[in-house]
Amino acid sequence: NRYHRENNFLMESPQGLPDRPIAQPSDHTIKVTSPASVSTDGSTSKTVDLRKRIGLYLLWFGIVYAIFFSLISLTNGVKINLITLEEVLGIPGPFLAVIPMWFLHTTILGDHAQSFWHMMIFFCVVILMAQGGGIHLAANSVARDLVEGAPGFDVAYFWDEEYSHVEFYGAFMIFWVVLLYGHTRFPLQPHELRASPCLGCIRLKPQAAWNANWIVPTVVGSLLYHFFFWVGTIEGQFAVVGFPYSVLVTIFVIVQAVLDRNWLSQPTYLFVLVGNSILAIMYIIWLAWHGSFLELSDPEVGWL
Repeated sequence: NRYHRENNFLMESPQGLPDRPIAQPSDHTIKVTSPASVSTDGSTSKTVDLRKRIGLYLLWFGIVYAIFFSLISLTNGVKINLITLEEVLGIPGPFLAVIPMWFLHTTILGDHAQSFWHMMIFFCVVILMAQGGGIHLAANSVARDLVEGAPGFDVAYFWDEEYSHVEFYGAFMIFWVVLLYGHTRFPLQPHELRASPCLGCIRLKPQAAWNANWIVPTVVGSLLYHFFFWVGTIEGQFAVVGFPYSVLVTIFVIVQAVLDRNWLSQPTYLFVLVGNSILAIMYIIWLAWHGSFLELSDPEVGWL
Protein backbone atom coordinates (compact mmCIF):
# COMPACT_ATOMS: atom_id res chain seq x y z
CA ASN A 1 0.00 0.00 0.00
CA ARG A 2 0.93 3.66 -0.17
CA TYR A 3 2.16 3.86 3.43
CA HIS A 4 4.63 1.00 2.99
CA ARG A 5 5.77 2.28 -0.40
CA GLU A 6 6.55 5.73 1.06
CA ASN A 7 8.35 4.29 4.08
CA ASN A 8 10.34 1.87 1.94
CA PHE A 9 11.40 4.79 -0.23
CA LEU A 10 12.61 6.69 2.86
CA MET A 11 14.40 3.71 4.35
CA GLU A 12 16.04 2.37 1.21
CA SER A 13 18.19 4.09 -1.38
CA PRO A 14 17.46 2.76 -4.88
CA GLN A 15 20.32 2.58 -7.29
CA GLY A 16 21.03 5.92 -8.90
CA LEU A 17 19.49 7.97 -6.07
CA PRO A 18 21.57 9.61 -3.30
CA ASP A 19 21.19 8.35 0.27
CA ARG A 20 18.71 10.26 2.39
CA PRO A 21 20.75 12.85 4.31
CA ILE A 22 20.54 12.77 8.11
CA ALA A 23 20.87 15.99 10.11
CA GLN A 24 23.72 15.68 12.62
CA PRO A 25 22.97 16.86 16.20
CA SER A 26 25.13 19.39 17.98
CA ASP A 27 25.01 21.48 21.15
CA HIS A 28 21.63 21.56 22.93
CA THR A 29 18.64 21.96 20.63
CA ILE A 30 16.48 19.55 18.69
CA LYS A 31 16.63 19.18 14.94
CA VAL A 32 13.30 18.77 13.18
CA THR A 33 13.71 17.54 9.66
CA SER A 34 11.13 17.08 6.94
CA PRO A 35 12.08 14.76 4.05
CA ALA A 36 10.73 17.23 1.53
CA SER A 37 12.81 20.08 2.92
CA VAL A 38 16.19 18.37 3.30
CA SER A 39 18.84 19.41 0.84
CA THR A 40 21.62 17.17 -0.40
CA ASP A 41 24.14 18.82 1.92
CA GLY A 42 22.18 17.79 5.04
CA SER A 43 20.80 21.23 5.93
CA THR A 44 17.39 21.43 7.60
CA SER A 45 14.52 23.84 7.37
CA LYS A 46 13.66 24.12 11.06
CA THR A 47 15.25 23.81 14.50
CA VAL A 48 13.17 23.30 17.66
CA ASP A 49 14.29 23.30 21.30
CA LEU A 50 12.02 20.69 22.88
CA ARG A 51 13.00 21.63 26.44
CA LYS A 52 11.95 25.22 25.84
CA ARG A 53 8.63 24.05 24.42
CA ILE A 54 7.94 21.83 27.45
CA GLY A 55 8.98 24.67 29.78
CA LEU A 56 6.46 27.01 28.16
CA TYR A 57 3.72 24.38 28.47
CA LEU A 58 4.55 24.03 32.17
CA LEU A 59 4.40 27.81 32.64
CA TRP A 60 1.08 27.95 30.77
CA PHE A 61 -0.32 25.21 33.01
CA GLY A 62 0.89 26.94 36.18
CA ILE A 63 -0.69 30.28 35.21
CA VAL A 64 -4.06 28.69 34.33
CA TYR A 65 -4.12 26.70 37.56
CA ALA A 66 -3.22 29.73 39.68
CA ILE A 67 -5.83 32.04 38.15
CA PHE A 68 -8.81 29.81 37.34
CA PHE A 69 -8.54 27.24 40.14
CA SER A 70 -7.16 29.24 43.07
CA LEU A 71 -7.16 33.03 42.82
CA ILE A 72 -10.84 33.02 41.81
CA SER A 73 -11.70 31.85 45.34
CA LEU A 74 -10.84 35.36 46.53
CA THR A 75 -13.83 36.64 44.50
CA ASN A 76 -16.34 34.31 46.22
CA GLY A 77 -18.15 37.23 47.85
CA VAL A 78 -18.69 39.12 44.60
CA LYS A 79 -22.19 38.25 43.37
CA ILE A 80 -23.61 38.56 39.88
CA ASN A 81 -27.35 38.01 40.36
CA LEU A 82 -27.64 34.40 41.60
CA ILE A 83 -24.03 33.32 41.08
CA THR A 84 -20.68 34.56 42.28
CA LEU A 85 -17.74 35.76 40.24
CA GLU A 86 -15.83 32.66 41.44
CA GLU A 87 -18.37 30.40 39.75
CA VAL A 88 -18.32 32.45 36.55
CA LEU A 89 -14.53 32.30 36.30
CA GLY A 90 -14.38 28.68 37.45
CA ILE A 91 -16.41 27.36 34.52
CA PRO A 92 -13.73 27.86 31.80
CA GLY A 93 -10.96 26.56 34.10
CA PRO A 94 -10.97 22.91 32.93
CA PHE A 95 -11.23 23.98 29.28
CA LEU A 96 -8.14 26.18 29.63
CA ALA A 97 -6.17 23.66 31.70
CA VAL A 98 -6.72 20.68 29.41
CA ILE A 99 -4.86 22.35 26.52
CA PRO A 100 -1.39 22.58 28.14
CA MET A 101 -2.05 19.22 29.84
CA TRP A 102 -2.60 17.60 26.45
CA PHE A 103 0.50 19.24 25.00
CA LEU A 104 2.57 18.00 27.95
CA HIS A 105 1.09 14.52 27.64
CA THR A 106 1.87 14.18 23.95
CA THR A 107 5.23 15.99 23.98
CA ILE A 108 6.69 14.11 26.95
CA LEU A 109 5.37 10.65 26.11
CA GLY A 110 5.84 11.02 22.35
CA ASP A 111 4.37 8.17 20.33
CA HIS A 112 3.57 6.29 23.55
CA ALA A 113 0.96 8.94 24.42
CA GLN A 114 -1.34 7.35 21.85
CA SER A 115 -1.31 3.92 23.51
CA PHE A 116 -4.67 2.70 24.81
CA TRP A 117 -3.82 2.87 28.52
CA HIS A 118 -2.08 6.24 28.37
CA MET A 119 -5.05 7.72 26.50
CA MET A 120 -7.56 6.18 28.92
CA ILE A 121 -5.65 7.51 31.94
CA PHE A 122 -5.46 10.99 30.41
CA PHE A 123 -9.21 11.00 29.66
CA CYS A 124 -9.96 9.83 33.23
CA VAL A 125 -7.76 12.62 34.63
CA VAL A 126 -9.61 15.23 32.57
CA ILE A 127 -13.00 13.82 33.59
CA LEU A 128 -12.04 13.80 37.28
CA MET A 129 -10.69 17.36 37.04
CA ALA A 130 -13.81 18.69 35.30
CA GLN A 131 -16.29 16.72 37.38
CA GLY A 132 -14.58 17.53 40.69
CA GLY A 133 -14.47 21.22 39.84
CA GLY A 134 -18.09 21.18 38.67
CA ILE A 135 -19.34 19.42 41.80
CA HIS A 136 -17.44 21.91 43.95
CA LEU A 137 -18.97 24.93 42.22
CA ALA A 138 -22.50 23.48 42.27
CA ALA A 139 -22.45 22.33 45.90
CA ASN A 140 -20.73 25.52 47.03
CA SER A 141 -23.45 27.63 45.41
CA VAL A 142 -26.05 25.71 47.41
CA ALA A 143 -24.21 25.60 50.73
CA ARG A 144 -23.30 29.30 50.87
CA ASP A 145 -26.93 30.29 51.55
CA LEU A 146 -27.49 27.57 54.17
CA VAL A 147 -26.87 27.93 57.88
CA GLU A 148 -24.74 25.20 59.44
CA GLY A 149 -27.08 22.51 60.77
CA ALA A 150 -29.91 23.47 58.44
CA PRO A 151 -31.57 20.78 56.27
CA GLY A 152 -29.36 20.00 53.29
CA PHE A 153 -26.25 21.66 54.71
CA ASP A 154 -24.44 18.43 55.61
CA VAL A 155 -25.05 16.92 52.17
CA ALA A 156 -23.91 20.07 50.36
CA TYR A 157 -20.85 20.28 52.62
CA PHE A 158 -19.90 16.67 51.84
CA TRP A 159 -20.03 17.18 48.08
CA ASP A 160 -18.41 20.63 48.24
CA GLU A 161 -15.61 20.20 50.79
CA GLU A 162 -14.93 16.46 50.75
CA TYR A 163 -15.84 14.42 47.69
CA SER A 164 -15.16 17.09 45.03
CA HIS A 165 -11.67 17.72 46.44
CA VAL A 166 -10.79 14.03 46.22
CA GLU A 167 -11.64 14.02 42.52
CA PHE A 168 -10.13 17.40 41.69
CA TYR A 169 -6.78 17.21 43.49
CA GLY A 170 -6.51 13.48 42.91
CA ALA A 171 -6.73 14.11 39.16
CA PHE A 172 -3.65 16.36 39.18
CA MET A 173 -1.73 13.93 41.37
CA ILE A 174 -2.45 11.10 38.93
CA PHE A 175 -1.51 13.31 35.99
CA TRP A 176 1.98 14.09 37.33
CA VAL A 177 2.60 10.52 38.44
CA VAL A 178 1.79 9.32 34.92
CA LEU A 179 4.12 11.92 33.37
CA LEU A 180 6.90 10.91 35.75
CA TYR A 181 6.33 7.26 34.87
CA GLY A 182 6.39 8.10 31.18
CA HIS A 183 9.57 10.13 31.54
CA THR A 184 11.17 7.26 33.44
CA ARG A 185 10.25 4.74 30.77
CA PHE A 186 10.83 7.00 27.76
CA PRO A 187 13.27 9.79 28.76
CA LEU A 188 14.52 12.41 26.30
CA GLN A 189 17.95 10.93 25.65
CA PRO A 190 20.83 12.46 23.67
CA HIS A 191 20.69 11.58 19.97
CA GLU A 192 17.16 10.24 20.42
CA LEU A 193 15.40 9.73 17.07
CA ARG A 194 11.63 9.83 17.28
CA ALA A 195 9.56 9.35 14.13
CA SER A 196 6.70 11.78 13.63
CA PRO A 197 4.25 11.91 10.71
CA CYS A 198 4.21 15.71 10.68
CA LEU A 199 7.78 16.61 11.59
CA GLY A 200 9.72 13.86 9.86
CA CYS A 201 12.37 13.14 12.48
CA ILE A 202 13.44 14.73 15.75
CA ARG A 203 17.00 14.61 17.08
CA LEU A 204 17.91 15.80 20.55
CA LYS A 205 21.33 17.37 20.68
CA PRO A 206 23.70 15.64 23.08
CA GLN A 207 24.43 18.49 25.49
CA ALA A 208 21.92 18.58 28.36
CA ALA A 209 22.48 22.30 28.77
CA TRP A 210 21.04 24.37 31.58
CA ASN A 211 19.82 27.62 30.12
CA ALA A 212 17.18 30.20 30.93
CA ASN A 213 15.11 29.36 27.85
CA TRP A 214 13.55 26.38 29.61
CA ILE A 215 14.63 26.73 33.27
CA VAL A 216 12.86 30.06 33.90
CA PRO A 217 9.39 29.08 32.59
CA THR A 218 9.71 25.64 34.21
CA VAL A 219 10.57 27.01 37.66
CA VAL A 220 8.00 29.85 37.50
CA GLY A 221 5.29 27.43 36.39
CA SER A 222 6.26 25.02 39.15
CA LEU A 223 6.15 27.69 41.87
CA LEU A 224 2.75 28.96 40.69
CA TYR A 225 1.16 25.54 40.50
CA HIS A 226 2.57 24.05 43.70
CA PHE A 227 2.02 27.15 45.86
CA PHE A 228 -1.64 27.31 44.91
CA PHE A 229 -1.90 23.53 45.15
CA TRP A 230 -0.76 23.96 48.77
CA VAL A 231 -3.32 26.72 49.32
CA GLY A 232 -6.10 24.59 47.82
CA THR A 233 -5.25 21.42 49.74
CA ILE A 234 -4.89 23.29 53.04
CA GLU A 235 -8.19 25.12 52.62
CA GLY A 236 -9.83 22.08 51.02
CA GLN A 237 -8.83 19.72 53.88
CA PHE A 238 -6.84 17.53 51.49
CA ALA A 239 -3.39 18.17 52.96
CA VAL A 240 -3.49 14.80 54.73
CA VAL A 241 -3.07 13.28 51.25
CA GLY A 242 -1.08 16.11 49.64
CA PHE A 243 1.67 16.01 52.27
CA PRO A 244 2.72 12.34 51.87
CA TYR A 245 2.28 12.68 48.11
CA SER A 246 4.74 15.60 47.94
CA VAL A 247 7.27 13.78 50.15
CA LEU A 248 7.14 10.54 48.15
CA VAL A 249 7.41 12.32 44.79
CA THR A 250 10.35 14.41 46.00
CA ILE A 251 12.19 11.32 47.27
CA PHE A 252 11.51 9.49 44.02
CA VAL A 253 12.90 12.30 41.84
CA ILE A 254 15.98 12.74 44.07
CA VAL A 255 16.75 9.01 43.90
CA GLN A 256 16.38 9.00 40.13
CA ALA A 257 18.57 12.10 39.84
CA VAL A 258 21.30 10.37 41.85
CA LEU A 259 21.10 7.31 39.60
CA ASP A 260 21.03 9.38 36.42
CA ARG A 261 22.13 13.02 36.53
CA ASN A 262 20.57 13.67 33.13
CA TRP A 263 17.22 13.62 34.91
CA LEU A 264 17.57 17.18 36.15
CA SER A 265 18.30 18.40 32.62
CA GLN A 266 14.70 17.60 31.67
CA PRO A 267 11.96 20.14 32.46
CA THR A 268 9.38 17.75 33.92
CA TYR A 269 11.75 16.48 36.59
CA LEU A 270 12.89 19.98 37.52
CA PHE A 271 9.24 21.11 37.67
CA VAL A 272 8.29 18.26 39.99
CA LEU A 273 11.42 18.41 42.17
CA VAL A 274 11.35 22.17 42.80
CA GLY A 275 7.61 22.30 43.39
CA ASN A 276 7.13 19.21 45.54
CA SER A 277 10.19 19.84 47.72
CA ILE A 278 8.89 23.35 48.52
CA LEU A 279 5.38 21.94 48.90
CA ALA A 280 6.57 19.36 51.46
CA ILE A 281 8.47 22.05 53.41
CA MET A 282 5.38 24.28 53.51
CA TYR A 283 3.25 21.41 54.80
CA ILE A 284 5.83 20.68 57.53
CA ILE A 285 6.01 24.35 58.59
CA TRP A 286 2.21 24.63 58.69
CA LEU A 287 1.88 21.41 60.69
CA ALA A 288 4.57 22.48 63.19
CA TRP A 289 3.04 25.95 63.52
CA HIS A 290 -0.59 24.94 64.12
CA GLY A 291 -0.27 21.34 65.25
CA SER A 292 -2.61 20.21 62.48
CA PHE A 293 -3.58 21.12 58.91
CA LEU A 294 -5.96 23.92 59.86
CA GLU A 295 -7.81 25.61 57.02
CA LEU A 296 -6.76 29.11 56.02
CA SER A 297 -10.29 30.27 56.84
CA ASP A 298 -10.27 28.66 60.30
CA PRO A 299 -10.90 31.25 63.07
CA GLU A 300 -7.54 30.37 64.63
CA VAL A 301 -5.80 31.30 61.36
CA GLY A 302 -8.11 33.91 59.86
CA TRP A 303 -6.25 34.28 56.58
CA LEU A 304 -9.35 33.99 54.42
